[in-house]
Amino acid sequence: MIDIPSCGRCCFCLPLRRGVITFGYINIVWSALMIAVISPDDHHRPLITFYGTIQEYSRTLGIVCRAIDILMSLILVFGGHMKRPLCLKIFFYYTSSTLLAVFVMQIVEMSTTDMLFMEYIEFAMFIFSAFIHIYILLQVRSLIKKLEFATSSDGYENQMQQIGTTDLKFKSNTESLSVDIETLPE
Repeated sequence: MIDIPSCGRCCFCLPLRRGVITFGYINIVWSALMIAVISPDDHHRPLITFYGTIQEYSRTLGIVCRAIDILMSLILVFGGHMKRPLCLKIFFYYTSSTLLAVFVMQIVEMSTTDMLFMEYIEFAMFIFSAFIHIYILLQVRSLIKKLEFATSSDGYENQMQQIGTTDLKFKSNTESLSVDIETLPE
């Protein structure tokens, strides 16, 4: 079985929980912007971008998809702020299933049409979006594991331990005090 990596930081700079919460807020703003962009014109069906794939949907379906995405992002933000693994799991399963469904839709769309230049650009957008969502899924999964296996009862975590684990040994001589720093095996 494949061992899925566990992340300690988000984008190599933010603490994991703050990074996941930040992504939730960004996703809420992005989805609200995409709802505002959906064309109000009744003469044609709008092209709607969802998880990097462009499809022709009715306006109502596009708004419903984005509204559900906003709701799930709100659940992610709530779960991140309140340290609730159940809310994070709901977002994780929603995003996993949505990403799988969009992937299948993209494969069907590619197999039924001729690949023109615009379709290659659309496919590149889909791949980019898929990688971002897979990365976020890894982040959320790592946060779920971290919250479920917290060592202390109050949920405190020493963030210096994420950078490196060391063991300090103080040796006392009659003349001076020396410190040996050894890296502990993981």
